[in-house]
Amino acid sequence: MIPTARLTLVPATVAHARAELADRAEFARLLNATVPADWPPASTVDALPLFLGWLEAAPAQSGWFGWYALARVRDGEPPVLVGGGGFLGPPAHGGVQLGYSMLPAFQGKGYATELVGGLVRWAFAQPGVGCIVAETEWANPASVRVLEKSGFVRIGAPGERGGARFERREPAAGHRLEPAALQRRLERMFAVADHAEATRLMEHECGPDLPLMPADREEGLVRVRCAVLKLSGGSLDELRTAIRIAREDWRDSLVAAGFGHGVRAHRDWLDEEPPGSA
Repeated sequence: MIPTARLTLVPATVAHARAELADRAEFARLLNATVPADWPPASTVDALPLFLGWLEAAPAQSGWFGWYALARVRDGEPPVLVGGGGFLGPPAHGGVQLGYSMLPAFQGKGYATELVGGLVRWAFAQPGVGCIVAETEWANPASVRVLEKSGFVRIGAPGERGGARFERREPAAGHRLEPAALQRRLERMFAVADHAEATRLMEHECGPDLPLMPADREEGLVRVRCAVLKLSGGSLDELRTAIRIAREDWRDSLVAAGFGHGVRAHRDWLDEEPPGSA
């Protein structure tokens, strides 16, 4: 499973895919979720038998096909199946193709961006993935915005006319936002629509190329990134300012964030529950 700020992403298995086609009650039981009456999204109806066939042929590769997005809507109630996404199979030549869809009642709420972000992080954490591509139609501007918010850039036309092909490449070695707790903290602090840009800034502008990085480079980078994230307060503008300060002298960032003395202070902050997240 992949947890995000508001979703839990569950990889489809053969049992899920069979029940999705033939037994709605069993499908809901397997997911331990509420399945809305209008499931599945209209754009995926014809593809369900195809995905089942792929899963039956390669059940051990389940993460490379469909994923179900379950939203935690109300405390004390089962999550709700709001959408889905996934890939068109395991990596080939270093790349995978991604797709996604949401039920109409849950569109425009940031769930699609959250879903895509979770799938992107999962894919780049797997061996053999250096590039993710996605295709969408210009007639669906909301889908275009989801990809752009998720760090994808347009690279050309898709196989069919009337749309565009987008791509996102893996961050350079050493630039990926790690540990995972740092990414989770970022997602709790920033609005969903800002996740991709905040991650991009942290990976590409606050990476191992910071001037005068300390000898313990790996943990030193985590320490500086924690300081920058804390100083941002969940604002992209403040994040850019904090990164600029770190690039001038990362020690100023540590002092400003209160991490200047204790070598574990940044880890203690990382383990804290962000304000307002309960």
